[in-house]
Amino acid sequence: MIYNAGTLNITDCVVTTNKGKQGGVIQNNGGDVTITASTLSVNVATVNGGVIDSQSGGSVAIINSTLYANEGGDGGGVRNNGVLEITNSTFTDNHASTLGGGVNNTGTATITNTTFSDNSAYNGGGIFNGTSSGTVNFTNTIVANSNPGYDCYNDGGTIGTNINNLVEDYSWPAALAGDPSLGALADNGGSTQTHALLEGSPAIDAGNLAACPGTDQRGITRPQGEGCYIGAFEFWPTYANFSANPLSGAAPLEVYFDNNSQGVYDTCTWDFGDSKTSSQCKDPQHTYTAVGDYTVSLTVEGIGGEDTRVREEYIHVGTNIYLPLLKK
Repeated sequence: MIYNAGTLNITDCVVTTNKGKQGGVIQNNGGDVTITASTLSVNVATVNGGVIDSQSGGSVAIINSTLYANEGGDGGGVRNNGVLEITNSTFTDNHASTLGGGVNNTGTATITNTTFSDNSAYNGGGIFNGTSSGTVNFTNTIVANSNPGYDCYNDGGTIGTNINNLVEDYSWPAALAGDPSLGALADNGGSTQTHALLEGSPAIDAGNLAACPGTDQRGITRPQGEGCYIGAFEFWPTYANFSANPLSGAAPLEVYFDNNSQGVYDTCTWDFGDSKTSSQCKDPQHTYTAVGDYTVSLTVEGIGGEDTRVREEYIHVGTNIYLPLLKK
């Protein structure tokens, strides 16, 4: 465990299976802590703050990071009695035996474009805000799938800024309630795992664009659609497209295909129109051996959905015609 009363920066790190009393990883006693692009998992505090216990006068910033499967008494992920800022981060499967599975706040917490899912506590499975000194400002944030302990619980504190959030069980008033349609925690690109927004999620295009960071947790530019998306993950719809060169010539004709598809996908299926296929995503080559006009299609599929591009009679294969030489 780390005791901090000064300045502590954790960047591009994996911090796991630590155990402490006040903070499984960090006891912050009036210092400044910044955690960026890091994963903190399976850490345990025997008292409070599975990852961080931050005392009065201390500040903690968590950016583009994932906290999962951590445990504590108050605050399975973070117990905050100072100033806490969470941006573009994921809190999942954290557990508090008492209050605040993801975050227990009795200071000032500002939470932006963050996803809380599958956290649990006696009260406040996702976020607990307590005492008259506790203030939570949250924007474009998802709090969902908490069991038990409600998604959010406010015990005499203040809910300040509350803009375009989704709280599944509406335990705190929010712009949206209901299932946010999250995928499992997975490698969806970037240096940390995230919960993808599945196609049809009500969080798509539902965020406040003016308050959105310029990228999501993975570094994907926001917005990808008509508006910013709620949570740490910016849904990137898959769009299939391709080109080829040459488009015509004599058999055998070797054609070089360029995959110009956009979005997040991990499988590709090419149909070259002559009963031959390929699963190569990176710019395949194909040789046409028979005369004809060939329709080509490409299907791409991944967390951004599935899309197919068809180009009718795209490749034209002919023959070389040699005329006899005529003597004078």
